[in-house]
Amino acid sequence: MARSRTPVNLPDTLAQRVQTLREMLGLSTYALSRKTLIDEEAIQDIEQGLTLFLSAHTRNQLAKGL
Repeated sequence: MARSRTPVNLPDTLAQRVQTLREMLGLSTYALSRKTLIDEEAIQDIEQGLTLFLSAHTRNQLAKGL
C-alpha cells in the first residue's frame, strides 16, 4: 500500500528531520531501529546531531523506514 505524499515543511538539519518524520509515524527510536535494522543507539546519535555523515546503506535504510 502506497503512502500518501502530503507536503510537509521539514526542518533543515538531518537530526531534526529524522526525529520529526519518526514522530509523525508514531515510532519510538526502538521501533525505527527494528524497522530499519539500524542500531537504536545509532538512531539516537543521528537525532542528537552526533552523527552527521551516514553511509549510503544507512541513508537507504532510513529512507525506507521513514
